[in-house]
Amino acid sequence: MQISKMELGEEHIVEELAREIWFETYADILSIGQIIYMLNKYLSKEAVARGIKEDNYEYFLLKEDDIYIGFYAVRHESDRLFLSKAYIVKDSRGKGYFKKIMDNVFENLRRKEKSVYLTVNKNNDAKDKYLSIGFDIIDEVKSDIGGGYVMDDYIMEITREKYENIKDKKSI
Repeated sequence: MQISKMELGEEHIVEELAREIWFETYADILSIGQIIYMLNKYLSKEAVARGIKEDNYEYFLLKEDDIYIGFYAVRHESDRLFLSKAYIVKDSRGKGYFKKIMDNVFENLRRKEKSVYLTVNKNNDAKDKYLSIGFDIIDEVKSDIGGGYVMDDYIMEITREKYENIKDKKSI
């Protein structure tokens, strides 16, 4: 698998992957209306470009045999990194690609950043994956995202030190 930083002009790749992944991943958790609302708000071509230009997000594309299989996005903050999105298409899950994402995330931490954190829907099975690799639930948050929708998430975090100590011992 190859990981490359997404360039402006490639936002359509994220949008297409997100539509495929979200309907499959969230259909049992969220209403179709909320999925569509969130895709348009956070993962449309326009939203991705705006996130890069205005909010300092960086997007990375995952590719296997010249086929895009996923993406992730990060934002550097004062002392930690926000892993905003991390998605892999269904047929490519369970092949060790998530470990490669996490290795890449930690390799690109800036000197001052001591940890990586993320938010995950409380009903999403991905939280179990994060827990299994050493993330801790540090808080809960309910966010009104507009359109009459609310996100009900855990905030999870892992330190650089903890990841380094377990990354070679666990199957991620």
